Amino acid sequence: MMMNSSERAPDPTVLSWFLIGVGVLTLAVGVFFVASPDETLKVFTVLGGILLLVDGLLAIIGALVGVSESRGLLAMVGVLSLIAGLVLILSWPKPSLSTLAVIFGIVLIIRGALFAYAGWAVRKLSRDAGSGSVTPAIT
Repeated sequence: MMMNSSERAPDPTVLSWFLIGVGVLTLAVGVFFVASPDETLKVFTVLGGILLLVDGLLAIIGALVGVSESRGLLAMVGVLSLIAGLVLILSWPKPSLSTLAVIFGIVLIIRGALFAYAGWAVRKLSRDAGSGSVTPAIT
């Protein structure tokens, strides 16, 4: 692809400084992880709890303002995410990797099942749309 005279190539110094900055930041985080693995687990536990809290709140809001027929299911997932997030954050002084793994595992199992169900429902809708009879698959 040829460049026009009005187009300018990106300034390599901007890219180089960006890469240097990312490299230094990554190096610092890596040193922190290696030097203090216990603190790293605490940070990941709190971040995981915050992630689940935000996810739960957004799911509940989506269930309240959405027009989908599966709002109850979305609200249930939101409440479960909120509870899981609160458990992680409230266990913060003594977080354990096993607690984090079990809670995230439960959340992933529920989400995976819901995504698979939604995928099959969309597939059924697209097949029904092709045959001319469209019925709601998610109730």
